[in-house]
Amino acid sequence: MMNEEISKSYFDRLEIQKVQGNSLNTLKFLVARHTRRIPFENLNSLLRIPVKLDLENLVQKLIFDRRGGYCFEQNLLFKEVLRFLGFEVKPLAARIHSATGAHPRTHMMLLVTTENSQYITDVGFGGMTPTIPLEFKPEISQVSPHGTYRIIKEKEIFTLEFLKKEGFEPLYDFDLQKQKTIDYVMANWFTSTFPSSHFCHRLLVARTDENLRYGLRNNELNIHSEKGSEKRVLSSVSEVKFVLTEIFGLNLESLPGLEEKLRELIKTKSNVSD
Repeated sequence: MMNEEISKSYFDRLEIQKVQGNSLNTLKFLVARHTRRIPFENLNSLLRIPVKLDLENLVQKLIFDRRGGYCFEQNLLFKEVLRFLGFEVKPLAARIHSATGAHPRTHMMLLVTTENSQYITDVGFGGMTPTIPLEFKPEISQVSPHGTYRIIKEKEIFTLEFLKKEGFEPLYDFDLQKQKTIDYVMANWFTSTFPSSHFCHRLLVARTDENLRYGLRNNELNIHSEKGSEKRVLSSVSEVKFVLTEIFGLNLESLPGLEEKLRELIKTKSNVSD
């Protein structure tokens, strides 16, 4: 269970002083800091290291080991922090949109209530993670420092969309059925072990900073800003490790097989490019 000692360690990880209360300003502040300081990453799945969702392991990995994680890890930890501060939090599940076809409901997000309003809060959606709480009001555009979002509704299904040059693009569908931890345990097992899961054979890392988004897919580093995008292809294991530590702030200790896997990803990408 979240307590004063763990919450202090969490705030230290975000490099902030202790915050109190369950105001909207507190929620906004925590979402912004969390998405800057705790990166999205799938190194455990990629290296076939079990992804554990109990609070003790989440705290050890994301806080003390200075690692990141994907949606279940990020949002489960964030849920416990918010509840400790007095927020009303409802855990939800979503079905991600993809050009490759229908996906199971393997994404976790939160519905947070504060100041008599509800907000979709999601600190674990990789490169498209909303860096503000999104007011749960369909059909209105909501501008964040890292892009514009909106929620649309069709019958009982809601869709979160992100504005691109071509217009709004759907990210994921969700409803308001409350999820239990066991639902996430099952989805997490599928996501982190199923052979065709992209988390098992691609390196995916993301973080925000000021008005920038950093994204790493295998050995391709992308930096997005309002002025445009920059892409760098990393040609060596040392370059990838440097980016993981210096740009994403990840501690790479105790990751057996990391160099071999990075070498394999770079080689595969080079062969595809050729």
